[in-house]
Amino acid sequence: MKVVVFASSKGGVGKTTLAFNAAIHAAKAASVQMIDRDPQRSLLDLCRRRREMPELASDNPQMLDGVETVASAIDTLEQSRYARDFLIVDSPGSFMDVVSEAIAVADVVVVPLRPSPFDMLAMAAVLDIVKALGKQDRLLMVLNQVDRRSELAADALKAIRPLSPNPPIQIANRTDYA
Repeated sequence: MKVVVFASSKGGVGKTTLAFNAAIHAAKAASVQMIDRDPQRSLLDLCRRRREMPELASDNPQMLDGVETVASAIDTLEQSRYARDFLIVDSPGSFMDVVSEAIAVADVVVVPLRPSPFDMLAMAAVLDIVKALGKQDRLLMVLNQVDRRSELAADALKAIRPLSPNPPIQIANRTDYA
């Protein structure tokens, strides 16, 4: 099972939206489970709403509820042989102990941020955790809600490019995506 953690120390950067869409896309070709570690429970709510739509009802991706830690969920899933191909984890925009615990078991750490000075400053806390846990090679920076006409996007891209051996991803600010 590959564990993909969406982490940021700031809210509003698109962690939940990206985690949900990544899970839905991955479920087209693989089996997927999701964990919502954010106290707002937005990912759980999205999944509940999705299940209410008969044309979309499916057990893939599957939402795991009542998870105390990502590590304990992984152990339980593996011991019970219910582990799937991917485990997508949405983390809170604060509660850095929860974020750190999730990153510790991650195969991939996705750090979404918007091209703004505040987001650039806020990502430092997550990057410190990634570095302390030796996960820099598993880091994927996602510049989200990008207005390609803005110089902020170019400046942010220039700033984040050297932070990871993996090239950053840009997602345009589009109403149809939301």
